[in-house]
Amino acid sequence: MAKLIADISKHNGTVTMATMAKKVDGLIIRAGYRSAGSGTLTTDPKWATNIKNAVKQSLPVGVYWWTTAKSTAEAKAEAEYLLNLISGYTLSFPVWLDLEYYDTKRTGRADNLSKANRTQYAVAFLEAIEAAGYDAGVYCNKDFWSDSLDNSQLQTYARWIARYGSSCGVDCDMWQYTSSAKGSTYGASSDNIDLSHCYTDFISGAKSQFATATTTTEEETHDMDTLRKGDKGQQVRALQMLLGGLTVDGIFGTNTETAVKAWQNNYGLDADGICGPKTWAAILGG
Repeated sequence: MAKLIADISKHNGTVTMATMAKKVDGLIIRAGYRSAGSGTLTTDPKWATNIKNAVKQSLPVGVYWWTTAKSTAEAKAEAEYLLNLISGYTLSFPVWLDLEYYDTKRTGRADNLSKANRTQYAVAFLEAIEAAGYDAGVYCNKDFWSDSLDNSQLQTYARWIARYGSSCGVDCDMWQYTSSAKGSTYGASSDNIDLSHCYTDFISGAKSQFATATTTTEEETHDMDTLRKGDKGQQVRALQMLLGGLTVDGIFGTNTETAVKAWQNNYGLDADGICGPKTWAAILGG
């Protein structure tokens, strides 16, 4: 069952955590940001109060950072700044990188980056976070994910997608489905508050469904399902990564089926495009 998660920043004003703790399963708190104009690294004014009060209420917490990095060096500097802020806190969720435009006219310092550069700097940040021992993930809206990022470079990171309506439209760990929940209901002094459905049980220690599959040794067994055209999910992603040359989107479509058939032909197997035990053995052993 999906868990209910709220996210907050200075824009939500004063938050009564005793009320929040009764309403949600977890809380994602903005730790800071790089300003869209001067590029100054800034701690969210409510960060210290929010994190301390949430911890006092035993609320599972996570953090996010809003980026306007314009170089790999800036992205790494943002990660270092954030790591200093969260040092000493136990996080129940991945560290999220908030990727979005400053405004609709795209006047922010990083709003006109190329898709390739924006993705490059995002990966630099995420890699620095993971190198420090944290899980890392991307937050953005559905259109940004589809149009403003080379998301093929972000397939192994946790994914938190915003889309307000009846469905998310992107396979994700968390879906931010509203930005207009009544703030006072959740203890916030702001009029509205963001809410998300969390499908991955991060609180219990689960990893993102998009996390890179680990390499097994010869003594280990591979408990893989039989996969065929139309299947979706993490095992399909693992298969696509092993086959190579495919978009790793977790959807077993025509291209994946064709690639499976090629492996089957190479190993003298029945080229039916279905990845069963014999085909898995060929791919994993190849």
